[in-house]
Amino acid sequence: MTKPVIWMFSGQGSQYYQMGSELFEHEPVFRRAFERGSALVKELVNESLAEIVYRPRTNRFEPFARTLLTTPAILVAEYAMAQLLLSKGARPDRLLGYSIGEFASFVVAGVLGFEEALTAAVKLAELMEYCTPPATALAVLDAPEVLGQHADAFRECEIISRAFEKGTLVVCHGSAGPTLRTALKSRSINFMDLPISHGFHSRHMDAAATPVRDILGALKFQAPQIPLISAASGPVSTPNAAHLWEAIRGVVDFRSTIAKLETAGGGHYVDVGPSGTMATLVKHNLGPASASSFLAILSPFGRSREHLAKALQATAS
Repeated sequence: MTKPVIWMFSGQGSQYYQMGSELFEHEPVFRRAFERGSALVKELVNESLAEIVYRPRTNRFEPFARTLLTTPAILVAEYAMAQLLLSKGARPDRLLGYSIGEFASFVVAGVLGFEEALTAAVKLAELMEYCTPPATALAVLDAPEVLGQHADAFRECEIISRAFEKGTLVVCHGSAGPTLRTALKSRSINFMDLPISHGFHSRHMDAAATPVRDILGALKFQAPQIPLISAASGPVSTPNAAHLWEAIRGVVDFRSTIAKLETAGGGHYVDVGPSGTMATLVKHNLGPASASSFLAILSPFGRSREHLAKALQATAS
């Protein structure tokens, strides 16, 4: 039996300047879709995503972290990538969204209209900036139990994702970020800073809960045309406002979600996000006996057209 093709849509932290630039330059379908989203965002916040993302920069790895811009940029890039794949005949069997990536998966599944979802994402980002304090996010390369083992170091932090066995994402409150970095270095615990400026999946969001729920509650949800999977909780039986709130507020148990998919037979996991982070997470979750495959198309290191061709070949029916 052929394994299902699962398109994966990443969330906050997967964005960077120049994401998808090779496709923006050489693939008209990608460019038109991105420019469509960019024009809508400019109407809402008076900023052009195309100008912000693709403007030449001296430092190609300059951090891109402002929530008001990164949230819609991720959705637009993933929508453009999906439209390009569809235009070339690729078809997913399932759609897996991670946090903000669930907005993109809902659009591709026909649950939400693109403009409706993008407008809601911008409003959500505005509320995160105006109603919640700045936050520091780290990927701690250790099991979740490390928080209990070093409770003093993680005192002002909380888990936001159990990504894989040795990958735990945390948000730090107030000035706890620098303190935690110092403590982890002194204890030889590896970590990575994430380009996230506000505390999705943390108690920070509770200050904006009422208006965010109002925004999500105004969306018009349709029945999905493609089965949906949430990185946080598995198959999505009822795509609605309550689910989307939990998708961006609750802890994401990605490790458990992939384990359930593998128990059901696995699949061909295709990362439709900007940086290949979802493919990397899947890689760390697959056991040595897994017959599943994973691949990414976009990457900060380029070669996206080459990766696109490989993805189309690998998942051709």
